Amino acid sequence: MPIEEELLKVEGIEKIFSSSMDGMSVITARLDINYHDKTLLLSDIQKAVDRAYTRLPQDLLDKPLVEEQSTQKTPVIEIHLVGNVSEEILRASARKVAEGLREVEGVSGEHRIGYRRSEVKVFLSPEKLTQLGISIDEVRKAIVSRNVRDSGGSLSSFNAEKKVISVGQFQQPKDIESVIIRAYEPGNVVRVSDVASVISGYGDWEVESRTDGRRSIILQVHKKPTSDELHTASNVRNYIEQMRAQMPAGIELIEVNDISRLTIQMLDVL
Repeated sequence: MPIEEELLKVEGIEKIFSSSMDGMSVITARLDINYHDKTLLLSDIQKAVDRAYTRLPQDLLDKPLVEEQSTQKTPVIEIHLVGNVSEEILRASARKVAEGLREVEGVSGEHRIGYRRSEVKVFLSPEKLTQLGISIDEVRKAIVSRNVRDSGGSLSSFNAEKKVISVGQFQQPKDIESVIIRAYEPGNVVRVSDVASVISGYGDWEVESRTDGRRSIILQVHKKPTSDELHTASNVRNYIEQMRAQMPAGIELIEVNDISRLTIQMLDVL
């Protein structure tokens, strides 16, 4: 393969691994951690790929992409919480697993995929706004002012056409109903509840995750800079085994993309 041939000429590469699937090939180069100039090495790799590009099939959809990977950027393992259950149950289970991960030796944190942020939607009534002579912007400013003051939150979004205000990070969502929009005199005030309905829910999907065709939430687990990836992944697997018995009926915990297994395979090849 042209790219592999060119990479073999680059000083500072210890080993090359490649895998191919329908429509895609992945080449992983293991670098010498003691190489004197990392910046130069990465530049040489890019030049090698550029040289090989001229010898690749002309019908490629995209130019080969070079990405630097490290154990600090790459999760050591992923935990998929999977099940045909309500979003509320799946979210609560994901939070429980994530909280326990903080105590696992070697783990620095986790990143969630398929986990929508909590959000409160304020559905304004055009008729009531007109009747009371209150503008949409007046309602918006009142909510933003209260939200920032009380919880450090902010307005998530505002759809003027649909008359919907979305708010995040309110300590008590129902408190939005009591926000004062306008005060005429003591005891004579207009609150959000007088011109709108307030409903707790979730924000729009950034990434909707599915595993084996079922709804899922993914926890990407990262290790501490000083931790060993093999031991950290092993600790996480032991933790997953303990948590399986604590999951509600219908929720399955699946280990995915365990980088330690790839590392072991690479070491076996050497």
